[in-house]
Amino acid sequence: MDWPSSDYDFLQGPGVSEESCIQHCLDDCLCVAAVYDQGKTCMKKQYPLSNGRKSPNITSIALIKVPKNIGIEKKGQSLIVVLAVLLGSSAFLNILCFLASSVAIIYLYHKRLNLPRDTDNTFATNVRSYTYKELEEATRGFKQILGKGAFGTVYKGLIENDEEAKNDMKRLERLVIVAIWCIHEDPSQRPSMIKVTQMLEGVIEVSVPPRPSLLDSPLIAQQGTGPWKSRSGEFAFGFYPIQSDKTLNQFLFAVWFDKIKDKTIVWSANGNNPAPQGSALKLSSNKEFVLNDPIVRRFPKEFDVNDCNIRLDSPLIAQQGTGPWKSRSGEFAFGFYPIQSDKTLSQFLFAVWFDKIKDKTIVWSANGNNPAPQGSALKLSSNKEFVLNDPLGKELWKPQRNGSKSSCFVMLDNGNLVILDEQYNPMWESFKEPTDTILPGQTLYKNTTLRSRQSDTNYSKGRFKLAFQFDGNLVLYSLSVPSEILGKAYFSSWTVNLATQLNFTEAGYMYVQNAILTNWFNVFKKDPGSNETFYHMARIDHDGVFRLYKHLRKEDTTSGGRSPASWTEVNGIPDNICDAFVNYANGGGFCGPNSICTRESGYSHASCSCPVGFSALDQSDYWTGCKPNFTVSNCHNGREANKEFDFVKLTNTDWPVSDNNFLKGSAVDEAKCRQLCLDDCLCVVAVYDDKDKSCWKTKYPLSNGRKNTNITRIALIKVPKGHGSDMKGKSDKKDKRLDKLIENDEEARNDMKRLERLVIVALWCIQGDPSLRPSMKKVTQMLEGVIEVSVPPSPPLYTSSSSSKKHPSKSVSTRNCHQSKQATRVNSGFHIWGLGTESFFATPTSSPQISKPVSEGNNAQPFGKAKDHRYQASFSTWWMGRDQDINPLFTSRLGEFSFGFRRFQINEKESQFLLAVWFTKTKDQTIVWSANGNEPAPQGSTLTQNSSSAFVLNDPNGKELWKAPGNGSESSCAAILDNGNLVILDEQYNSIWESFEEPTDTILPGQILYMNTTLRSHQSTTNYSYGRFQLSLQLDGNLVLYSINMPSEVLNHAYFATMTMFWESQLIFTEAGYMYVQDANNSTNIFNLTQEDPGSKGSFYHMARIDYDGVFRIYKHLRQQDTSCGRCPSTWDPVQGIPGITDICGAFDANTFVGGFCGLNGVCRTSDASSGGGTFCSCPYGFSQLNPYEDWAGCKPDFPLPNCDNGWEENKGHLVQGANETQCKQQCLDDCMCVVAIYEKTRGYCWKKKYPLSNGRYSTNITRIAFIKVPNSFVPVKKSQSLVVGLALLLGSSAFLNILFFIASIVAIIYMHHKKMNSPWNIDSTLATNMNSPWNIDSALATNVRSYTYKELEQATRGFKQIVGKENDEEASNDMKR
Repeated sequence: MDWPSSDYDFLQGPGVSEESCIQHCLDDCLCVAAVYDQGKTCMKKQYPLSNGRKSPNITSIALIKVPKNIGIEKKGQSLIVVLAVLLGSSAFLNILCFLASSVAIIYLYHKRLNLPRDTDNTFATNVRSYTYKELEEATRGFKQILGKGAFGTVYKGLIENDEEAKNDMKRLERLVIVAIWCIHEDPSQRPSMIKVTQMLEGVIEVSVPPRPSLLDSPLIAQQGTGPWKSRSGEFAFGFYPIQSDKTLNQFLFAVWFDKIKDKTIVWSANGNNPAPQGSALKLSSNKEFVLNDPIVRRFPKEFDVNDCNIRLDSPLIAQQGTGPWKSRSGEFAFGFYPIQSDKTLSQFLFAVWFDKIKDKTIVWSANGNNPAPQGSALKLSSNKEFVLNDPLGKELWKPQRNGSKSSCFVMLDNGNLVILDEQYNPMWESFKEPTDTILPGQTLYKNTTLRSRQSDTNYSKGRFKLAFQFDGNLVLYSLSVPSEILGKAYFSSWTVNLATQLNFTEAGYMYVQNAILTNWFNVFKKDPGSNETFYHMARIDHDGVFRLYKHLRKEDTTSGGRSPASWTEVNGIPDNICDAFVNYANGGGFCGPNSICTRESGYSHASCSCPVGFSALDQSDYWTGCKPNFTVSNCHNGREANKEFDFVKLTNTDWPVSDNNFLKGSAVDEAKCRQLCLDDCLCVVAVYDDKDKSCWKTKYPLSNGRKNTNITRIALIKVPKGHGSDMKGKSDKKDKRLDKLIENDEEARNDMKRLERLVIVALWCIQGDPSLRPSMKKVTQMLEGVIEVSVPPSPPLYTSSSSSKKHPSKSVSTRNCHQSKQATRVNSGFHIWGLGTESFFATPTSSPQISKPVSEGNNAQPFGKAKDHRYQASFSTWWMGRDQDINPLFTSRLGEFSFGFRRFQINEKESQFLLAVWFTKTKDQTIVWSANGNEPAPQGSTLTQNSSSAFVLNDPNGKELWKAPGNGSESSCAAILDNGNLVILDEQYNSIWESFEEPTDTILPGQILYMNTTLRSHQSTTNYSYGRFQLSLQLDGNLVLYSINMPSEVLNHAYFATMTMFWESQLIFTEAGYMYVQDANNSTNIFNLTQEDPGSKGSFYHMARIDYDGVFRIYKHLRQQDTSCGRCPSTWDPVQGIPGITDICGAFDANTFVGGFCGLNGVCRTSDASSGGGTFCSCPYGFSQLNPYEDWAGCKPDFPLPNCDNGWEENKGHLVQGANETQCKQQCLDDCMCVVAIYEKTRGYCWKKKYPLSNGRYSTNITRIAFIKVPNSFVPVKKSQSLVVGLALLLGSSAFLNILFFIASIVAIIYMHHKKMNSPWNIDSTLATNMNSPWNIDSALATNVRSYTYKELEQATRGFKQIVGKENDEEASNDMKR
């Protein structure tokens, strides 16, 4: 069986079984049938089903979803049928009714016999008789006629202050109610004889019977109403239930065959508009029958004076004993509800509440934000409007009115509090101004909201709002308090332009309805229970969850008392409030910054807590967030590890939106994750997932903290030692650290710091480079702590020397090669050529001589085994001066490319070298390939062939910096081709390695990138080590640009992709300068990367490079011999950039680059072509670079960050709307977490930014203004300090420093001696003898380092447990020398 045209969802795969297909349909409220095919497919069908078919050719199975209480009728139940017919017969019921009447008469007669004889026996009901005057007073002069009957006119009256009459009235009411039950139109509802007796005697409670079907009152569309049958019983009419979905019934007012099994409908009144449960059929004031949906039936009838609960002829005083006033059924009441504000004074809410349940739950209040002090008064003003004033006359609440004059309050049985005007028409109602709760029968129209309260006992406005918007969307928002700024929505019904109202039916169902009464969205998915058994309400609670509740109306006798007599949650949205805030809410999440949200198991309720090392900002409101109990690092001590921190481990915990870095890989374990966080001064928590070996470093403040058993990650909170660390201290054997021995001796720690300072100053004074030695003044300042003492550079472990010996000239002849079995050494600016182990110095008189090939051909042709591309290269000895930075070993045949060493000056004394290929004829001689960009070669490094004939670059100590890998063959020689390809040939002159197959950041015309090949950017234009961007032609054929986290090498999300998956892709760079992705199988161009004309290859050189800023650019450069283009630039001019945007700063977000292009707190700026183009980074006002050599590494604040110790203003909103510039600044000032406010004038938007700042950008296209919050006392460092610079140059001369150093040494000795003479400590003389010093004891240690007693040393060394070294220990001696 199948319905082939009703699919709205399709599932397929090996995991799809019949059971999973059933479950998918059960979990989907729109699914009415699932069709399962043995081919592992499941098709979910929606209502109504279309084109149903049944055929033996159809192999699929149809699974129809029906309620559990609907099944197949059993055929053999004859006894039950007979009994049902017997009990349903009219004769049997008449007999029962006759017996009940007889018993009632006997009972009344018996009661009458017991009355005193002087009582009037007009009625055998114990009802007394009244005089004419009493009746006239009771009916207020026979004013209101209720009706006329066989015994005369009936008037409405009220007997006051007559207790006996009241008791008579109650007995009369009981008798009437019992009589009505006995004549109920539905025979099954009539009571038995025993029950009649118990009802009359008061043994059991007598409830009000259902109204008869004469439509004096409306008929409600619900189960149990009707039906009404014809005399023969063959036809019936009433409300016929139809199933619209699994939670909500709808009804047709219809006529059907009643004696047949399927109850076939033959007529219906509302087939086009099925009536929702709770609709009503009633007789209108025009005496015509009308069927209305639930929302029309807001008021049960027209009002009159007798419906008023209270008229307020005198003020109502807010105090104990005033009111309450109840609805007719007694289920609801209104009045002054006492709330305890403190120990001494009560306050009151003018409110409506459930009155028949134990906890008297408030469903509406007028003055939740302004509780009325005792003595406040609700009165009718001179303008005929109700006003609630406090004892001093301040207005607390006044209902909105339509211009009519108020008359009285009416409390309806549905919980609606109504104010009537003087004509007794409704002029105001609480249902139209709800607070946090709606009740069955209530409707929310467009632009209506519910607002949560602050807590269960605080009724002032809270942080959450349910809004039925103008656009028809039902949305849950968070708000900032008290600014009332909306955050982002964390729930939406997505009924935009579809819905007109939110209905809450009397049966307890809630749905969003459109203009033609169609249910568009069911808010709650679970069964609320019968409204005859339960009260219902829906409320947006203080935790932001909109919940449907139920409460037993009376003690449940069917479950043995197991059902709780309290409000029970039926369903809530969102299902998990902690998860709802992860992606859509503002601020720090549900629980505020730095906190943890935990959902209670099985419920939608959540609780907030603070992690170890943090405490609540407000102890009375945990949702305001937490603050650290320690000083948060602002990176003033650099990015290295802070050894004073350890970790606290929390399982099943995560802060998912605070990441500032992400690492993943098999090498990442928990210990590595801890260390990475220790090494990062911005990291406050490391989140580790052992399942996929991932580590997230999170920044401060922490956002959206969650704890859940479904979270497999662990959180490692970095706290100062002593704040609850879970790490065990490493053994002394591993640490070998003095601070471990004296960790509890503050005085000793200070001594150690002073000693460290003296040692560092001494190292500066004996620096090998005299220019680095400090002046006498600086030495004094360093000793006194006036200036910071940095760690000096490590001294060199070896000394390079230049050889002046020259060898005889010797020429070397090879075939088809530029270089063969020679060694090249870079030593103090000299190039040394050698053959085997024999070295040769080169002279500048001759460069490599290259003869023509034996057989003419293009040097750029592919290599083969044929030896027709052989070249003669002879080398004379030559010498390269040290002032030259470009030292080619050999050049291509046409002279356009060179290969050799490129020098880069580190300082005046030291250079480093790249083994590289570069353009020879361009002005800047641009490098296109380098062998050792990550490890530049120091002076003295050599390029040689090792014993395996492989080309190897080694540093002076023999460390391998680069080796050209081969295919197992021995390399013979190297050659640079005219297309820029560096190749190494074997002894048969076949290519065994080429630079085109291992590109760095550049590709050249004629070069091809194959799958699984990458280009990696440099760090900057002068730093050739690996940068932060990668162009990758992946194994799937997709050409992708990635950003990379450093130094972890973890890829971020792609910021460009060609989407050329599933092809055998190749990246082709043609000799004409065009680039495209090609399918290697059929040479089809599948993606063009060159959209602009690159210019003629005869006029221009071309190259393509992934630049340090992440843009993959195609360049052109004018060839020098071209004279036809006089105005063409003689530099590299970009033809096109990928991605194709002018501002690369905008290409990155939190997914593609953590912190943005310029790192955390940095600002990215793209200069225009007139300024030279390119992208650069800067720091905002009040910030400085973390690393002055890496401007992209981010910035640190030059002022202490706030940690909210001075309190937490409640302005945590992320986006402020409708603000001006002054308000935007104030919003940031009022928020201790805010470091920058961004203001957009055109829309009146204000964004508050927390630390650290991410993805900073500057562009003339950005119209927003940034306000950086700095302390009032903050003064930025001035850049231009010419006087200081001049003095620094003067003091930097070597001769002057030597003089100063001599004077400083004398001053230091006198200073130390003076300190020692004034010291109260007695330095142990034995210490001086072990110092191997010629000085006496007074000058041996003028360091203020105190001496220790034997007992102190014994405690510090733990009983002299571990020996670090001995006097004659050679290893310790060598360590000391180093």
